[in-house]
Amino acid sequence: MSVRLPSEQRRNVDDLSKLMITTSRTDANGTPLLVPLRQVVAITETTGPDVIGRRDLSREVEISANVMGRSPGKAAADVKKTLDEMCLPAGYRYSFGGSTKNMNESFIYAVEALALAVIFIYMILASQFGSFLQPLAIMTALPLTLVGVLLALLLFDSNVSTCSRSLASSC
Repeated sequence: MSVRLPSEQRRNVDDLSKLMITTSRTDANGTPLLVPLRQVVAITETTGPDVIGRRDLSREVEISANVMGRSPGKAAADVKKTLDEMCLPAGYRYSFGGSTKNMNESFIYAVEALALAVIFIYMILASQFGSFLQPLAIMTALPLTLVGVLLALLLFDSNVSTCSRSLASSC
């Protein structure tokens, strides 16, 4: 339920603090007891948004942050985990944008490029050997290279990044 007072009754904090609200208690006649709003809440003046952002006819709030001392992927994973644990009311949702969205899109494109590369390598090997089975024997070594890459990343405490060292502070 929403209540909106006339503008002359909501010009300052004192006007709002005198607003009478009903409680769950009743008097001897069964009438709900009324108390001033100031007894229930602390009213403080603050500023609010001067513009309400909308996208697809829905209100939108954008929250942005810079990450220091850790990778943006790990920070985004922690934020996603926290948001998933929250019980958002019906009609509320979240989505990632900015560098996190770009990173996820880049990962998808990299996987697609890797799949195409494997297909093209197989086609080239099949044409060179004149056989469809011999290239499979050579290509069985591909998964072992991924294991080696992952072990090297763990050994040197590194991560996969599209940023160069000179741009690491801005990525």
